[in-house]
Amino acid sequence: MKTWTLEDLLGVIYADFHEELSHARGLSPDKLLANTRLRGYDEKKKAKLTVFSDYNQSLHRLRFNFSTTLVLETKSDEEAFEAYDPDWLFLKAIKFDSNIDEKTD
Repeated sequence: MKTWTLEDLLGVIYADFHEELSHARGLSPDKLLANTRLRGYDEKKKAKLTVFSDYNQSLHRLRFNFSTTLVLETKSDEEAFEAYDPDWLFLKAIKFDSNIDEKTD
């Protein structure tokens, strides 16, 4: 698996989820690479991260490991993928109310 490329990974995904992809977006094997992309995903932040678009790169070279979480994004021929900017900053705002007593167990 270390020598697999992103294209190999997409092939496995397509083989396992062929019906869902075909039904949801009408993706055929010849449209798979053009209309799908893999993105890193941070489960804690619920944030989409890096776009992986060089399908010839090996998973090992991309430093994928057992904890790598990916999102498979799909689109139709007429749609465009959501823009990705590597300089985006994800913030989480927390409302603090000093009038509420903090209880501890």
